[in-house]
Amino acid sequence: FGEMAVLESGVRGATARAQTPVTAARLSREQFRTCIDRNSEFAFHAMATLANRLRAADRFISRKIES
Repeated sequence: FGEMAVLESGVRGATARAQTPVTAARLSREQFRTCIDRNSEFAFHAMATLANRLRAADRFISRKIES
């Protein structure tokens, strides 16, 4: 969560709440970019996450238009 804000240098628009104990990493824009540059699996995961969110937004909009 928060990757869109890092990509756009914007404000984070989501809040996450863990249901179980979790370890999370906080990355600056530069650190995120380094992860993307050095690790293709990380880059692919970030792109897949954004693609899934875009699909979900498209479905939401389509349902609203149909209603």
